[in-house]
Parts: sequence; C-alpha cells; structure tokens
Amino acid sequence: MAMIKWDVLIPKKTGDKIPVAFVLLELIIEIFFELYVVFPTLFEPFSQSYNIHLSIGLFLFFNFIGNFYLSIATDLTSGPNILPSVLKPDWTYCPTCMINSPPRASHCFICNICVLKRDHHCLYTGKCVGHNNQRYFMMMLVYFALGALYANYLNIEFTYEMLNSLNWRVVVTFFAPVIGWIFGFTQSLSFLTCLQCSTCVICLMLSLGMIYYHLALILRGQTTREWRKGIRRYNRGWCQNLLDVFGTRWYLIWLWPWISSPLPGDGIHFVKRDKNLENVKDI
Repeated sequence: MAMIKWDVLIPKKTGDKIPVAFVLLELIIEIFFELYVVFPTLFEPFSQSYNIHLSIGLFLFFNFIGNFYLSIATDLTSGPNILPSVLKPDWTYCPTCMINSPPRASHCFICNICVLKRDHHCLYTGKCVGHNNQRYFMMMLVYFALGALYANYLNIEFTYEMLNSLNWRVVVTFFAPVIGWIFGFTQSLSFLTCLQCSTCVICLMLSLGMIYYHLALILRGQTTREWRKGIRRYNRGWCQNLLDVFGTRWYLIWLWPWISSPLPGDGIHFVKRDKNLENVKDI
C-alpha cells in the first residue's frame, strides 16, 4: 500500500476548502453524535447489538474515507505516458500545459493540469474527476449515501425514543427542526439533536441525486462536458461503459478502496461507437 500523502488532501483554492472542510467536519460531528448520543440510548454498551452496529458503521466509514482520499490523491494526468509532439485528429493543444491533449481530456484551471477524460471539478473533494479516479469518486458517493441511510435508520429510532411518541409533530421536528423549534414542538437540546438528524436526511438526498446523475452519464459513456455538447461517440453499451469506469474487478471494489481493479483503457486512446480504434501510431 502506498504511503498516504496528507498534503494532497488540502485544496489549493479557498473556494474548495470550505466545502471540503464542511464534509469532513460534518463527518466528525456525525460520528461523535452516533457514538455518544444515539448508541448509548439504543444499545447496551458493548452488547452484541452494539458491536454489530458499530462494525457496520466502521465498515461504511473506512470505505468512505478510503475512496475520498483516493479520489483526491490519484494522479489524473497522463503520468509517464509520452504524448505525441504532432497534433493528431481529435487531439487539442493546451497552451497552459504546452502539450497536445488527448481526446476527452481538458485543462482544469483550478487544479492547473490537463485531466484525462475530465468529467468535472468536484467542490467536495477539491479535485477533478477523470479517467483515473472516477471509480473512487463514485464509490465515495455510494458509501456516503449508505452511511447517511444507516444513520437515518438509527436516528429515526433515536428520535422516537427521545420524544416518546410518533406523530406529525415528531415528523416535522425530524425533517424540519427549525420549524419544530419555532412552533415549540421541541426544546433546545431536542432541537440540536433533530438538527443533526435532518442534516443526515439532506446529505442522503444530495448523495442519491449525485449518484443518479453521474451513473446515468456513465451508463451512456459520457462525461459531463460531452453530455452538455451532445457527444455520444464513446458509448459502447452500458456493460462496457461500466467496466471502463469501475475496472475488470468491479465486483470486489465495494469491499475495500485499495483493491486493484485495472481499467481496460489508458485514458488516452478510446474506442468509439463504430468500434474503430483511434490512430495510435508510435511517435
């Protein structure tokens, strides 16, 4: 396993630092909230139920953190691959990097690099999503959604135990704690706990929306930029499109972020819908 590069976790731009800090801060708050507020209310400390739920939570947490880190730390450029000095068809010249950029690649002025098969710049990681890290980005979203879903499952039961009932006021307080607090449905302590619970609901909805959007693009073999321009020349069928993102060992990557799953392509040369391979003559 490669040594962790902690410096890469810090975004370069101030506009990225705030969302990344929010994600990490909310994650820390949620962990402490579940461990020290929810768990003691629902489970006997270190009982069988406590240990099972703790194991599930740790599994979701470490998979999210691992994919979050790898989506940031993975090299998004062509790396050691030598790019041609002569501009080829479908290639573009990047005046900033002063290189010939492959098809589907584009320059990110925030990351200040040309990203292979660039999809978009993610505010919540402070880095771009491209050919080399799209798998980690998608798995990060999946485990974020699963973690929020699991937390909501625990929080609903906790809210019921805390308020000793399940009526329309409880529902309003859980999903809209500010409204519940204004109308006197809850006290200050209950408001703070319900606020954290409703934050989990919002995070779940946002992550599910992002998963739906990006998975739809992946199934069509498109990047966000290609979708906006109506480009569909790289759609090779949903099965191959999934392999191009999640790799040949897609069935194992959900177990642990560092499990190797080689991608079929190199992010430089692509097979188009007509099955004709790009001109890949040696330089």
